[in-house]
Amino acid sequence: MVKMASLLKVDPEGLNKLTKSYKNIYPITAGFEDFAKTKFMNPRVKQAQQAIRIKLMISNAFENVENDIQSSEKIFYSLGNY
Repeated sequence: MVKMASLLKVDPEGLNKLTKSYKNIYPITAGFEDFAKTKFMNPRVKQAQQAIRIKLMISNAFENVENDIQSSEKIFYSLGNY
């Protein structure tokens, strides 16, 4: 509310006086919502998705290495070379 008051170059009390004498309410919030989604949310979501993909790739790589080690151990022990 303080920011809105400063944009209108009034103090918060003056903003309250202005709101009491309104005649029309304009639906501008829908435009701000779309703006916020495209400018701020979409890049953050893409960033988060990329981080999740990287974490999954690293996790899968470690899992594959672990499986390879276990397979190698099985082959090693089955040959009687322990």
